[in-house]
Amino acid sequence: TKFLTQRGIFLFVTMLCAGLSYAPIPRRRVSSNLWSSSTRQIELEDGGTMEIIPRTVHITDDWSIQVWEKYQPSVIIEHYWESQFGRSKALDPFGLVNWPGSVVATTELRRHRQDIANSTVLVVGAGVGVEAQALAQLGAKSVIATDYNPTTLKLLEYGVKAAGLDDVITARYFDLTGNKPLPECDIMVASDVMYSDQLAKVICLRCIELFQRNGKILVSDSQRLADFLPALQKTLGDESLSWEEHNLEAFSGSGVMIDEDQTYNVEARILRIGWTLKE
Repeated sequence: TKFLTQRGIFLFVTMLCAGLSYAPIPRRRVSSNLWSSSTRQIELEDGGTMEIIPRTVHITDDWSIQVWEKYQPSVIIEHYWESQFGRSKALDPFGLVNWPGSVVATTELRRHRQDIANSTVLVVGAGVGVEAQALAQLGAKSVIATDYNPTTLKLLEYGVKAAGLDDVITARYFDLTGNKPLPECDIMVASDVMYSDQLAKVICLRCIELFQRNGKILVSDSQRLADFLPALQKTLGDESLSWEEHNLEAFSGSGVMIDEDQTYNVEARILRIGWTLKE
């Protein structure tokens, strides 16, 4: 099985030479199952259309969530990498597919369902919406699912409506790197958004912001490309804050740079702030 197209390999090598970060996916086990043909078309804000496909994300043996992803995302992702060398930068497209951190975060959220019940929860970098749908199913009063890519928000909204959860979940544009304060919430969830040092710093600042409001925070990370924990410990004066390791076996997701699914094991981590564990 080829993990990258020839052009993808060229971009990968070129980025390494240029010192740009690249988010590789662990490839310990690869499925041979190609995406099915059950695609649909959605309209985009620019008047164009995009082909999308459903994905059933298995959280536990008795719980799964269906979201919608960009069908065959390799072309748009290669375009993104190419744009990093030009003057016109394309929007980050990685939220167009699901990532392992969403499963790790959702599994942890289920353990805190009593804290989630009747709460307003903010999901930053919500992507296709696994965590948002999970929070609605766990009894949240309101879920604000944010992203800064309009196309990602279209996918998220489509999945939310298909699941019948649009009375609880609101998709909203929000740029984490901007100056606007976080929307009012009781809980913030950030899953697999730290794929650069810049974003790690931003997540750190947003955690501090919500901590000062006495909010609860859950961060999950399966890519391990950056870290903000030392800075957070120093700012909050709490060296007891620490990542908790979580092993996720046989995660199945988009091949991203290839038009085929992959199944692999993941060594992820989570950070909890302000939670009281209730089994």
